[in-house]
Amino acid sequence: GGAAFKLAPPQISLDVPPLDATVEDAQHFLEHLDADGNLPLNFAKPQAPAKATVLGRAKLIADDAPGDIEHVVLKLPEGFHYVEGQSLSVIPPGVDPKNGRKNKPRLYSIASTRYGDLLDGNTISLCVRRAEFIEPDGTKDPAKQGVCSNFLCDVKAGDEVDV
Repeated sequence: GGAAFKLAPPQISLDVPPLDATVEDAQHFLEHLDADGNLPLNFAKPQAPAKATVLGRAKLIADDAPGDIEHVVLKLPEGFHYVEGQSLSVIPPGVDPKNGRKNKPRLYSIASTRYGDLLDGNTISLCVRRAEFIEPDGTKDPAKQGVCSNFLCDVKAGDEVDV
């Protein structure tokens, strides 16, 4: 016979903080979605992106590990809100060499809670793996590297990013 398993007890989901919780005015707006209870969407458009500022970037894996994964922290523009499970659209600078047009947005999963990294609701973390193609002889082909992932993996504090 197989091992029996037990179902976990049902989880309690609250739309409001527990009665014994203290909600600070600075974070109260973060407990709600919009006036209709919907997710915050489309703060900016690809044709008119908003500017986020890089607060910092740190390598997440050892130097001898294959590849490169970076933790990028951005300060969002005032009024830009998100909730868990959403993604952030990032537009890398430059033009697509194939068609001569501005680069298209790329989506990155948000690695932060709605409170942000500084608990102010105005910061966001992305964990980005640098997309690169390595030939069988071990050389990297720059023509096949990810445009946006390489941009994000190289940003510096103070840089602006179109989102």
